[in-house]
Amino acid sequence: GLTAAVTVPVAAAGVAAVKLASDMDETMNKIGETFGENQQAVVAWSNSSIESMGLAQQSALDAAALFGDMGVGMGIVGQQSVEMSTSLVQLAADMASFKNVSVERAQTALAGVYTGETEALKSLGIVMTQSALDSYALANGYGKVTAKMSEAEKVALRYKFVQDQLSLASGDFIRTADGWANQVRVLKLQFDSLKATIGQGLINVLTPVIQVINRIISKLMSLANAFKAFTEMVTGKKGSGGASAAAAGMEAVAQAADKAGAAAGGQEVPLKRPPRT
Repeated sequence: GLTAAVTVPVAAAGVAAVKLASDMDETMNKIGETFGENQQAVVAWSNSSIESMGLAQQSALDAAALFGDMGVGMGIVGQQSVEMSTSLVQLAADMASFKNVSVERAQTALAGVYTGETEALKSLGIVMTQSALDSYALANGYGKVTAKMSEAEKVALRYKFVQDQLSLASGDFIRTADGWANQVRVLKLQFDSLKATIGQGLINVLTPVIQVINRIISKLMSLANAFKAFTEMVTGKKGSGGASAAAAGMEAVAQAADKAGAAAGGQEVPLKRPPRT
């Protein structure tokens, strides 16, 4: 009764914490693959994501990895990739706060910087037509219109265009951080961050235990398979093999038992048998 009422929620909290930590590990792998030698700079940027953007660190990193990956095929790499990806994540957070929309919707719209898609941006008041981009390019010293640009140049142009269009939104999360809605959001994210940190500790402690359990289960599976093969021979459900196959099955059972015993006891225990005649 009372014990279950206490232990079940605690166990559930532990499972949730471990999942958060595991998800963060996967995100870190994505950051490494996307940004390579610049991954530490991106991780350092994300450390203050809750306070500066109202985003969990993992959410900020996932969004940066998404933007970074979109840019790779267009020649946006290295430090330029870091600068654009992280700035767009920050801009999405500010845009969401300023326009009172979800961060996910803002990020989807800003993906148009890479893809050229305009409808999602237009729904949020940013008209990024080709004619508007051409006019902006000529007015800001680019020296050519989009038709004469490479894909990387088009991305850079759209990036600057969107930044100018959203200049009023820039920094809005920080400006309104003391408001009730943003404070409640930050509180929840702080708890999630705490759980993820605890979960990482649990992973560090439990991983060796799980590895040992998996090895033991693997040995037991070998034993079970050998036993199954032996019973098939004895019952005649297997078509051929006869006595020699049965003997081989018994030998496999014995060997599997040796290994399972050694795994359980933590040391090798050789099985002594009389020599065969």
